[in-house]
Amino acid sequence: METFEWNDIYQGTSADYQPPDAELLAIVDGLRPGRALDVGCGAGGLAVALAQRGWEVTGIDLAPNAIAAARAIAADRGVSATFEAADASKWTTEDTYDLIVSSFALPDNRALRAPAFATMRTALAPGGTVLIKDFDSTMARLSHFAAFELVTVDELERAFPGLAVVRAEIVETPKHVEADDDDAPWTAALFQATRPANP
Repeated sequence: METFEWNDIYQGTSADYQPPDAELLAIVDGLRPGRALDVGCGAGGLAVALAQRGWEVTGIDLAPNAIAAARAIAADRGVSATFEAADASKWTTEDTYDLIVSSFALPDNRALRAPAFATMRTALAPGGTVLIKDFDSTMARLSHFAAFELVTVDELERAFPGLAVVRAEIVETPKHVEADDDDAPWTAALFQATRPANP
């Protein structure tokens, strides 16, 4: 599979800002702020929104330009967050987080997603929430996604055994680019689950 160069889509400045996914923010707004990890944070739109809501945020992304943009955007908005250029399929941490979120940023093939999911499982604190939204496998009908091994709800459920699943479903999602030859709604796999708290 041809490797997509994610770094090339970012300028590395606050001009890269994209607003966070509204559906994910609505879910987050029902949670008590704590420590959050944004896996594949891109230019930091969601991470900054979390910081503005009182979360202590760490964001990782494999694109150095994305991390530069995220730092600039956080500074522009006067919020504190930690950003690190790192590949989610190789990165590990000894820290734990009350929220682990990934918004349209999972590794683009299953072999790379597996270690990323393993890190998320290890890093999720007791009582913590994992929240993932990403294009589901039916989106491979579009040329933009044809080379990617897109995620399924079943894959997400299998990746997080032992968690209490709150939502695991396919949802409609706004189009990220215009696709003139595709009138069908765009869809994404949405997964939300919690780790049981320590007794």
